[in-house]
Amino acid sequence: MDTILTVKKDDLNRLNPQEAVEFISQLLWAEATSIGLGINKINIPSEIYVPDSGIDAVVTDAQVVGGQGIIKPGLTCYQIKTGDFNISQKNYIKEILFQKDTTMLKPKVKSCLDKNGTLVIVLFGWDKPERRDDGLKNKFQEALIKIDDKYRTANIEIWRQNQIIGSYYFDNVTLEF
Repeated sequence: MDTILTVKKDDLNRLNPQEAVEFISQLLWAEATSIGLGINKINIPSEIYVPDSGIDAVVTDAQVVGGQGIIKPGLTCYQIKTGDFNISQKNYIKEILFQKDTTMLKPKVKSCLDKNGTLVIVLFGWDKPERRDDGLKNKFQEALIKIDDKYRTANIEIWRQNQIIGSYYFDNVTLEF
């Protein structure tokens, strides 16, 4: 049964980039509150139409015990994508990882990976299942290995619409207690 708090796939599809960043901001702040992480460890600039070097939100120095996995231990960097962003195509993977028309990693993506952080790609307009276990993660790692073999074990997560919706419901329930 739907309530006024019900979030559906179509709702996420309609979000523009600014609204998607605000949505993720609320999820991160709710998760931080639930795990006892200081809000000062979260950086989500509201100026989204300026170059961000590949990262839209960052959580630093997180000591995580519990929670729903929205924030990872240590460093977590988020790249937020809206609309029809088909992550299974190489050109979209390149857009996330590399500077335009090069094979150089975007500076903040490189920094995240070099610091053994977790790179989370948040897809507000995509919810297709994978054909192989970790197929999308492997595509990212294949692109990264061509740059440097040290990225073979890079921490990468891809969040689809269903995972965003699930996180939203948990955090709303958590905050009501």
